[in-house]
Amino acid sequence: MVKRDKNIRLKEDIYYLDFYFKNHYLVKILHNISITHNLEETEFEHILIAPCSITIIEIKHYGGEISIDKEGTVYQYNGDKKRLIENPLIKLKHKEKLLKDFLKYYLKIDIKVESIVLIDSETDIRVNRAKDRFFKDYEYVREKIKNIEKLGVVESFNEISKFLTPFQREEIANLFVKNRIQPIFAYL
Repeated sequence: MVKRDKNIRLKEDIYYLDFYFKNHYLVKILHNISITHNLEETEFEHILIAPCSITIIEIKHYGGEISIDKEGTVYQYNGDKKRLIENPLIKLKHKEKLLKDFLKYYLKIDIKVESIVLIDSETDIRVNRAKDRFFKDYEYVREKIKNIEKLGVVESFNEISKFLTPFQREEIANLFVKNRIQPIFAYL
């Protein structure tokens, strides 16, 4: 397998996420965002701003076969050899807290912040015991759109205090864009 340049992969990831989310009327998708808060700078590959939550998305291109235990530890297989890969959830948990604090401080918004890892379609997953945090890329997109659009009357009523208005979603997006280090465009 030929390794692709990291920037090409990032552009492909952006294009993929933009295809599904960029023109969706309920969400904003941002890429290559960097924020500084409490003297700590953190970069985010992708951030999805939905009415009830903000999701930090990291896409992994492991290749070959992997398995994931319930804590999020990833093992990659090459024939009969098994290699331990750093658990991406550890860094993402820290990024969740930093982003939540950032939004509270600058915009006085308290919203659910979550993070997920998307596994590219070229990687086969033997076992996934962390199904709530690791998804094949196409599974996540399909489920997220379905969940966003199915917010019914009862769910909306229960979540109304946590909803971000379109103005707030735009305000968050603008705050992130102001803090962006270097814009990446999805032109292939």
